[in-house]
Amino acid sequence: MEEKLDKLLKRQTVLIGVVILLGAALMLAHTTIRRLDDRMTQMQNTVGQLDSRTQQEIQNGLSQMQNILDQQASMLADGRITIGSLNTDGEEPTTTVDLAVVPKQVAPGAVVSVRLLDDAYPDWSMTLPATLAEDGLTYTATATIPLIEQLRVQMIVEKNGVKTVEYLPWYEPVRDRFLMEVSISRSGSSSRSGAKTEWNMDFLIHCYDKFYDDRPDQYPVSGTLTLVKNGEAVQSSPISFEDMGDISYEAEAKMKTAIPVAEGDQVEFVVEVLDNHGFTYRHVFPEERDGAWDIGEESSILYNGRELTGDALFPQKAE
Repeated sequence: MEEKLDKLLKRQTVLIGVVILLGAALMLAHTTIRRLDDRMTQMQNTVGQLDSRTQQEIQNGLSQMQNILDQQASMLADGRITIGSLNTDGEEPTTTVDLAVVPKQVAPGAVVSVRLLDDAYPDWSMTLPATLAEDGLTYTATATIPLIEQLRVQMIVEKNGVKTVEYLPWYEPVRDRFLMEVSISRSGSSSRSGAKTEWNMDFLIHCYDKFYDDRPDQYPVSGTLTLVKNGEAVQSSPISFEDMGDISYEAEAKMKTAIPVAEGDQVEFVVEVLDNHGFTYRHVFPEERDGAWDIGEESSILYNGRELTGDALFPQKAE
């Protein structure tokens, strides 16, 4: 009996030793595999970074080569656009534009012209003959244009029925030179008292010149806050602006009033700002509805009483 017990103990000891050795071997294998996995991950990251850098360098090289090829293929050596002052003498606001284009080379007998267009209004364009200036190198053209959004220019060279057209590599914002940016926020409360509705409203108006240069000439000259009921002005108050510097102007308008309002009446607060060019910036705030103040807000720019956007004064914007 004791001899069998000794054999059993020896077997158990051997098994425990084998289990310990297997466990140690598994731990060592796991550690080795984890280290290999970490190294593989590092190698993959390194390869990925090198691949990304290589692709970026290739892309930069291709871009530089393309720029060089474009410059070599371009028939333009130099050029400029000069926007004049705003003309408000007529029914429509207009401005002048002077162009100077210097082609690299124009064969004798070729006809040079320039085409004005606005990418935002594809239906509008204007083609002008280019006149050779006294230096014998520069072709010039002058035009009177409406307040388009962004002036683009093409140079056109024609000879013997062959036409070459090239976009000039720059554009000029036109409308932003003459129109302010006007933002208006409102706060306040309204309450019903019998047949009347009482309002206690505050409007903060901020105006600034969108065209940042050393000679800003956009600024508000006057403003009004009007309470309108069913299309008729009920109460109006002037708005005075303060020059905040850095081509920025601010004003605060308040209206505290109570008027009879029946079911179905349309009540609106209308803020209008007039600038020094004669443009009116109108913002319409309808009365509070279902606890919301920003439902149905509308803004527009007017000239001579006509809305510029959506009117023939500005070319129709493509949808």
